[in-house]
Amino acid sequence: MTSPTVRYQYANGASNSTRLTGVTYPDGRAVSYGYGSSGGVDDAAGRVASIASGSQALANYEYLGMGTVARVDYPEPDIENVLAGCGTNPDTGDIYTGLDRFGRIIDCYWRKYSPSPTTDIERVQYTYDRVGNRLTRQNLVAATTSNNSPEATATIMKLAPMIASSVQRARSIKP
Repeated sequence: MTSPTVRYQYANGASNSTRLTGVTYPDGRAVSYGYGSSGGVDDAAGRVASIASGSQALANYEYLGMGTVARVDYPEPDIENVLAGCGTNPDTGDIYTGLDRFGRIIDCYWRKYSPSPTTDIERVQYTYDRVGNRLTRQNLVAATTSNNSPEATATIMKLAPMIASSVQRARSIKP
């Protein structure tokens, strides 16, 4: 009797990188990790640009700077999570309306973009106090608001990077 195993594939190091390129699960399903075009920004930075199973794209990532995921696109259900909005943020003067001037998430939404028109599935806005503790979380789709105690805020802030969680998981997989 053999136990189920998960196999991990890594680049051979010829391009000065030994990053994760694929995972094969016990049921035989294979998932591959793409790093963008050869010599491109994502490739040079070692950032996951896409995750696929065979020829089917499962997720595509776009970044703001080195590590902030600005857009996650799930092509199969036509759903995306974006921090860039239409117009400009009056506080920062840039297109990333989902972030405040300190890089904290203030407007996070998941939306279904097909069929047109775009529909918000989940849209959550946050407010912070002067030292960066999250004060409120308001779900505009479900119309709920919650206020957090400092203890709850600390716990939530530890869990906050939901946008980048799948990228972080991909990077943290060890054989």
